Amino acid sequence: MNGNYLFAGLEWKKRVDKIVPYMILRNGGKDQKVPLLKGDNLRFKILNEKYCLGYNHNPCPFSTQIKKGMQCFKCKQIDDRHACKKCVGERCMSELGKDYCFNNEFAVYLASFGDILKVGVSSTKRVVTRWVEQGADCAVKALKAGNGLEARKIESMIAKKLGVKTAVRSSQKKSLMLKGGQPELIGSVLEKVHEMFPDHVYSKTILNVDEKTGFDFNADALDYDEKLVSGKIIGVKGSWIFLKSGRTSYSLNTNLLKASLLGFSKTKEKPTVQARLFT
Repeated sequence: MNGNYLFAGLEWKKRVDKIVPYMILRNGGKDQKVPLLKGDNLRFKILNEKYCLGYNHNPCPFSTQIKKGMQCFKCKQIDDRHACKKCVGERCMSELGKDYCFNNEFAVYLASFGDILKVGVSSTKRVVTRWVEQGADCAVKALKAGNGLEARKIESMIAKKLGVKTAVRSSQKKSLMLKGGQPELIGSVLEKVHEMFPDHVYSKTILNVDEKTGFDFNADALDYDEKLVSGKIIGVKGSWIFLKSGRTSYSLNTNLLKASLLGFSKTKEKPTVQARLFT
C-alpha cells in the first residue's frame, strides 16, 4: 500500500487571507491533508479499488471494499448524518448532531450558482466556508436562527413558498460556472425572504465567494476520462479541480473520486502535491 491513499474528499480551511482546499488522503487509518495550491503539479493514478469511508467521521471498522458509493451497508445504516440531510425542521432525528444543532446559531443563506438560486443552512461560524465547499458564485447570510432545527424549518418554508432549490448537483455546477455570479438573482428573492421573516433578518450584503479563494478561471475545460490525472493546478472551485496539461485545460469532479484508491509516486518536480506526501 506504499504510495496508495484512499481519497476521503476535499476540505477547505483558512490559510492567511484565503480559504484553501486540501485533499484528505487516508492510509492506515491516518489522514494526511495536502493543500492544492495554484501552480502546483498534481499527478496520481486512479486505481480500480474503492473502500468504505466509514460513518459519523469515523473510519470504517471493517475496511470494507465496495463497488460503488462511499459507504458499506453497515456504516450507512449507523451513520447519523443522513438524518440531518433529510431534516425539514419538524423534529431532530440525529442523536449525534443534536448537541451541535441546539448549541449553535445558524444562518439561512441564499447562494447563486450561475443562474440557479439555492437556499441552505449552516452554522454562522462556518457559513462562508460552506459556500466555498459548494462552489457558489455569490451568496448572502439572509436570516439568523437560534438553532439548527429552526433554521431548517425556515429553509423548508422558503423552498416551498418561493420555489427556491435546496440542492444543486455537482455535475451541473461546472457549466454554471461559465455564467458567473448573479447577485441580482439573489437580491430579487432576498427582499421577499426578509419580508417573510422580519424578526430573523441577518444581512443584506451579497458576497463574491470567489474572492475568498482567489479562483479566477473562467473558461471551458474538458472532463478527465483517463485513469492517470496529471497537470498543473489552475484553480479549484467547490468539488472541481481545474488542471492545465500542455495547451489543454481539464476538469476533475472530486466528488466522483471519493472512496477511491489513488496511487501517488515520488517526483523531482517542484512545487508538487506528491512532494508534500513524502516529506
